[in-house]
Amino acid sequence: MRLRDGLVAARGHLVFIAALLCSFALIFWLDRGAGGLRTDAAIQTTDRVVATAAALPVRPLSESDPEQLQWARVAWRYFENNTDPATGLANAADNYHSTTMWDTGSYLIGLVSAHRLGLVDATEFDRRVTAAASSLARLALFDGLLPNKAYDTSSLAMTDYNNKASERGIGWSALDIARLVVALEAISTAYPGHAGEIAEAMSRWQLDALVDDGELVGAAVDLSGATVLVQEGRTGYEEYGAKALMLLGLDAVKAVQVERHVVYHEVEALEIAVDSRLIGNASPGFATSEPYMLDGLEFGFDSVSQVLASNIYRAQKSRFATTGHLTAVSEGQLSREPTSPTRLCGAVVRPGR
Repeated sequence: MRLRDGLVAARGHLVFIAALLCSFALIFWLDRGAGGLRTDAAIQTTDRVVATAAALPVRPLSESDPEQLQWARVAWRYFENNTDPATGLANAADNYHSTTMWDTGSYLIGLVSAHRLGLVDATEFDRRVTAAASSLARLALFDGLLPNKAYDTSSLAMTDYNNKASERGIGWSALDIARLVVALEAISTAYPGHAGEIAEAMSRWQLDALVDDGELVGAAVDLSGATVLVQEGRTGYEEYGAKALMLLGLDAVKAVQVERHVVYHEVEALEIAVDSRLIGNASPGFATSEPYMLDGLEFGFDSVSQVLASNIYRAQKSRFATTGHLTAVSEGQLSREPTSPTRLCGAVVRPGR
């Protein structure tokens, strides 16, 4: 067969190969030069920060010494004093009969830790897990979809953040539910005897509503009483929540990409990652250790989160060496207006969640 005849016979295959090559060229052009990911300034900055800042080493696992065990006993005493005997849920604050899904997740993680440290025996551990799972299975759901943002730990009634009963509820928090998911998945995996009751507790939850187009989605109620869906999460917490929901197979791929909305502020001569988006209508983003520590403890640091966590720690250490002031490692609600803005690693934090 002559070459010309062969080319004519194979023309369909040649057209397909040419189209494939054009597609590769178009994708490469979009990715490199038309606003694609690799030309994004935030990613370039994140790459530079990760490349130039050394991650602090993670301390190897070891047996707890007597002083550390005493710290754990003191910490566990809080839950002994604040777990409702009827519902098995723990108060989010001392003697304040309210909890969120984040706080419930933290309680259950604390319970697992107490059991592993020998502070809680198998009988008490099983009793507490069963009681909590039973209550989670009975919770009224916001709009019949997902757990409300807050509940009364004694009555299991949906409440607002002031612990006042709310028949409909006030919405759901994707981050709070993600924190609870971490705890429930950890218990199901490490203690398979409880997997069935945990699966039953979660079976009514419409978990798909927590994500949309790769983003975390929360819900609130506006002044007209309508349900409003909102993007939820800021740098640090957003990636932590995304990793948790991805354990369930949910598509939170955009939310886990820290570089999309991060800016870097110099604090104590170190670059600290802060979200470029406002919180609510006007509040600036802030940086705390909490989401990075949870990421390291519960998922294992990745190459980015370990560096960002290391820089925050270095800044806090430097601030203490210079001023003698300790820096808060988390955020939370205040019962009153502060006399001056509280600063976490150089970023202003205002009252409220």
